[in-house]
Amino acid sequence: MYNCSDSWRHRVSGNVLELSVNAGETTDKPRYRCSVITIGQVLKTLSDRIEANGSQYHIQSFPSLENPEIIASIRTDSSGFSPKNPYFYKPEGNENELPDKLLGILAIKYQFQLHPIPEETLPNEMRDPKIKNWFSLSSVFDNPFIWLNLGYMKEIFLHSKITQGNGNSLAFNDLCNLPDGRKPEIALQEKLQLQAIAGV
Repeated sequence: MYNCSDSWRHRVSGNVLELSVNAGETTDKPRYRCSVITIGQVLKTLSDRIEANGSQYHIQSFPSLENPEIIASIRTDSSGFSPKNPYFYKPEGNENELPDKLLGILAIKYQFQLHPIPEETLPNEMRDPKIKNWFSLSSVFDNPFIWLNLGYMKEIFLHSKITQGNGNSLAFNDLCNLPDGRKPEIALQEKLQLQAIAGV
């Protein structure tokens, strides 16, 4: 699921695709955050499709205080450039992992803290009777690079729901669809910031 589809844009120049957030959105932190998460999802999807097509790519992430609109660019290169981007994760060998195991692998890869939480701590609109186990994903930092990572992780985790086809119910809530931007009251270790809720 993609959020804030009207708050970010792309620009193509030659073999470079630049993804940015609309200038007016940078002062609205919840909307800016959700736009960056979506750009992370788009980057993950694009990189997978580029590789499936036999091409190479390179991603550069730009978020900065000086120019918060430009988030990332992806460049395709047919001259043998090798994609060694540290943000990406190839699930080979993990496609058949149980969802909770895959969630743990992804949390480590993208540097999130993962902790089980009781369903009662969630707002009613987040609960799903098909989900047996709920987890909080948190991080020490709360910035665009973290949000990009969250987008990458969300896309992989939700894609596993499609590819597994084994009847498992999965949930991944990046807190972008909660009314008034309010976050669930979940006890976290000091200095950790809640980034998402996942259920398996």
